[in-house]
Amino acid sequence: MLVISFVVLSFCTSTLCEPTHAVEVGYCASLAEIDAVKSAGFDYIELRTSEIAALSDADYEKLADKLEQIKLPVPVTYLFIPADIKLTGRQVNQDQQWTMSEKLWIEFSN
Repeated sequence: MLVISFVVLSFCTSTLCEPTHAVEVGYCASLAEIDAVKSAGFDYIELRTSEIAALSDADYEKLADKLEQIKLPVPVTYLFIPADIKLTGRQVNQDQQWTMSEKLWIEFSN
């Protein structure tokens, strides 16, 4: 019983001494929703990969500048393949899939 008490006490003491980290809350959004996400007070935003890839270089730079200016980080993106490129079913087009995948790989690896 003494050993169990020691283990429990050690665990409780070690977890109480650990620094706590604030939980950050983000929001998955389209480019058009950036201002609303910032206004709502979210800590970060997750943007659509396919939407970012469709931007011209100039528009991409404007987006990056805006996000930096309003201090809204984008730690990750989502929606890698746009809805019009089918991944399953009868309308699958592997050439479109590869073209988009290569474009995104090149775009985001720079």
